[in-house]
Amino acid sequence: MVVTKSEMVAAIRKVASVIPKSSTIDALMGALVKDGYLIATNTEISVQVKLEAGAGEKFILPTKALDMICKLPDGDIRIDVDDKDVITISAGRIKNKIQTVPANQFAYDDIRDIGDERVVIDADKLVYALSHVAFAADSKAQKIQMQGVYMQGDADKITMAALDGHKIARMTIPSKGVAGMKIIVPKQACEKLAALELRGDVELSYDQYAAVFKDEGCIVHTRLIGGVYFDYEKMFIDSQIRTSLYRRDFSEALLRANTCINSEKSKVPVVIDITGHEMEVSIVNITSDYHEVVQLSSDVAQPIRIGFNPKLIYDSLKFFSDEEVTVGLTSPKYPMFLSEENTDMQVIILPVAIQTN
Repeated sequence: MVVTKSEMVAAIRKVASVIPKSSTIDALMGALVKDGYLIATNTEISVQVKLEAGAGEKFILPTKALDMICKLPDGDIRIDVDDKDVITISAGRIKNKIQTVPANQFAYDDIRDIGDERVVIDADKLVYALSHVAFAADSKAQKIQMQGVYMQGDADKITMAALDGHKIARMTIPSKGVAGMKIIVPKQACEKLAALELRGDVELSYDQYAAVFKDEGCIVHTRLIGGVYFDYEKMFIDSQIRTSLYRRDFSEALLRANTCINSEKSKVPVVIDITGHEMEVSIVNITSDYHEVVQLSSDVAQPIRIGFNPKLIYDSLKFFSDEEVTVGLTSPKYPMFLSEENTDMQVIILPVAIQTN
């Protein structure tokens, strides 16, 4: 097989993150070249990327070979494999031989559409939504449903939601699909999809166990998380207090307040006081007495004092894109609602109990 370094490296970068660092199956410790594709899997997620130069080929490139290819000079690379599964990689005056394993030991080399349903989603909108919602899932949560992004399909839209018990993120994008779709895609798979530079239309097929996302150059197969998702919609209620402020001002105030927290295990919250057209961000503990005033874009008729983990709000604000964000509040026992004008991105942050004067 003769391939340009640029084509090979582009394919390697798309599959590399799913190659396991250790496995009882040696064949999975690399990527399979097969019939014009480069394929890698960790048994949970499989990624198949188009590799035109690999048409008619079938062999496994172990991790060491993939690393070598990425370090070669630009230009053509020749890859040969003999009947003893020894790979020879040549580039100009460079030649290196690496032992591999038989290609037939790679048992995840055929990614096909599954189920009877098909959903078509614009790639840019899918990637945008996944990259802005998946952060709210927790891949280590004890409740397995919290480890993924919930996708609920209607005839012309998909609503995505993720939560971890402290925050909820939700976004809706248009689609051509099947009403009634309810699947939970693992956070790792969502992050992989968001990083793959998908293009054009993405076709989604699924059954109760797995889903396949496919565009013109890439196919991703992922297991699904079972069970019924949480009734998160009941948390999205109309806020009695609504205002807006510059996202950057709010983020920087929270970042400075967070530096006053003694440790990650500290339970001392940041206190937010809203009165008139001002929001005061403060934190008081044994080492700090921090106060900062952030200007609001509109007055609030009703003052409110409420506590939060500042990191939760700060991390959530990073996934908004507008200069201004809308803040909605109701009472010290109800969550904060964050939204913006140019997208339907919505995040809920649960409050922390504080002492009231």
